[in-house]
Amino acid sequence: MIEEFTVFLSLGWAHILDLQAYDHLVFIVSICIPYSFSKWRPLLIMVTGFTLGHTLSLALATLGYFRPVSELIEFLIPLTIASTAVSHLTQLSGRRVDPLKNSFSWVYIWILLFGLVHGFGFSGYLSSLLGKEASILLPLISFNLGIEMAQLFLVLAVLLAQQGIFLLFRPRRSSYVMVASGIVLGVSLSLIGKNWPF
Repeated sequence: MIEEFTVFLSLGWAHILDLQAYDHLVFIVSICIPYSFSKWRPLLIMVTGFTLGHTLSLALATLGYFRPVSELIEFLIPLTIASTAVSHLTQLSGRRVDPLKNSFSWVYIWILLFGLVHGFGFSGYLSSLLGKEASILLPLISFNLGIEMAQLFLVLAVLLAQQGIFLLFRPRRSSYVMVASGIVLGVSLSLIGKNWPF
């Protein structure tokens, strides 16, 4: 049991940090852009809510209750990245960037829904790993725990990198958010074009 837990934990961790499947990594980067260490609490809630969303969709898909068309999911994932970047750009207001201002519940609801979409993207990979496992409970929990740990590691890395940028180059926060969100938007539009299902 401990060995199985460790195996799926490490697979969840590795799946997030796989540079060949970088769309999820880009999404985590995108939600971190307006934040600093002083605002880590709402960011932590967002990442955990995102994990809850993809845990639910992973369970539904792996158990066979709901299996959406994979081509549609591959299109929706970069769409969530693009919409996050656009949301940051619309929140710009002088020197102050507050992504939760007047949209607290909206942000968390959308992050939860985005988690559902990304979870369906993971489901094919997890199903192939499970094969004919008698129970999916332990693999599902440990896999998602590995994903959550990797996401929190990425959040810490991004916040540290952003802190370094502000210490070294001292850009205006609004300028940084605009440039970083623009880069993320460009990457996501490229992925949308690549995965266009229509």
